[in-house]
Amino acid sequence: QENDPNYKGPKPDIKIGNMVWEDHYDIMGLGRERHLADAEAIRVAYRTRSLMLHPDKLITPDTTEEEKERLDDRFKRLNTANELLNDTKKRRVYDSVDAPPTKLPMKFETEDFFEKAIPAFQPLVRWFDGKGDAAKFIESDPAAPYEKVRKMYEFWAKFKSWREFPHEDEEDLESAEDRWGRRQIEQENKKKREKSKKEDTDKIRRFVERAEEKDPRVIKKRMEDKEAREAKKKAKG
Repeated sequence: QENDPNYKGPKPDIKIGNMVWEDHYDIMGLGRERHLADAEAIRVAYRTRSLMLHPDKLITPDTTEEEKERLDDRFKRLNTANELLNDTKKRRVYDSVDAPPTKLPMKFETEDFFEKAIPAFQPLVRWFDGKGDAAKFIESDPAAPYEKVRKMYEFWAKFKSWREFPHEDEEDLESAEDRWGRRQIEQENKKKREKSKKEDTDKIRRFVERAEEKDPRVIKKRMEDKEAREAKKKAKG
């Protein structure tokens, strides 16, 4: 990333209540890949960085105490980043706060549906809490068969996101005196996150409902069904 002229450098620290996250991806040399970095990329990045930044390779007899402290601290931060990115739960929380807030358009009509509504589904794909690729259920072709469109809304109506929403009043798990205390803190913190989680879920649901309501393919199908029913009634006389 250091050799990429387009790389903008580390993000500012993220602060929520008493929780602070550095740019762990930047520390690992994965500032461009971020949440797209898989386990192998993280393993290779850590190995490369640790060999390059290990204090034993950099400290010489002429190194000042201040510089030694800086090098030690940098290596500790690298180990912290590696530990977090290899811990599924911690990484999920970090990726959740590292990403921008969920922004979904609600002011669109049938005329601009494909320009405004369809692209808004894409950022949600990464949060899908299930098997398979949610992107397969984004049908962007205006001429798509209705069956594909139907399956698209059927999927998104049941969509569940794994995104976490750390609360500013959460307690630090490290303050627990024992396993029971840690479990109690985890449960309390989970309750505090639920409100924001529900708000995000409701936002997605309202967007999906709006999209289906304004989708010209759905409107066309409903009109065809209505006309078919009316024709059937007329034929019966």
